[in-house]
Amino acid sequence: MGPPPPAGTYLAVCTDVIDLYGVERKKYESEEMERVDVTRFVFGVKTKSGQLHKIATREMKITSGPKANLTKFIKAWTGEVPKAGWDTESLKGKGAQITVTAEEARNGKVYNNITGLAPVLEDYADKVPAVNAFAKVGGDSLPKSDDSDLEVLGPVKGGGDPF
Repeated sequence: MGPPPPAGTYLAVCTDVIDLYGVERKKYESEEMERVDVTRFVFGVKTKSGQLHKIATREMKITSGPKANLTKFIKAWTGEVPKAGWDTESLKGKGAQITVTAEEARNGKVYNNITGLAPVLEDYADKVPAVNAFAKVGGDSLPKSDDSDLEVLGPVKGGGDPF
């Protein structure tokens, strides 16, 4: 995906939604393994200097419980709790305001992660970058998770019923 944007707050556009099914990983705060379906959202941002960057969210279990990270994420972004059967693909091309923060991982490395998300204020809607501007930024692939200690994105706990 290329280097993430520097820490800061940006107007962003969702360039992709990546769903992985049957991912085997450790259960939250456990050594027991589980198979789960997970999703990530990839955002494109344009820095003040005009550089284009992509950054992905942490991996989120595909669930719709009220305490699930995916439910909280979508509610923070859209202002609404998603209904059962709702398709996350519908968020491709949608603008958001994201906050990127430098965080130290357990391995001591520092990574830039999305730590805040909000809808775009109406007055700034025309300033959201176009999704097609990111077609060639950093390639198309995002590493597939093989455990809960995902290199860049880290573990996320979810709960509830699948969408």
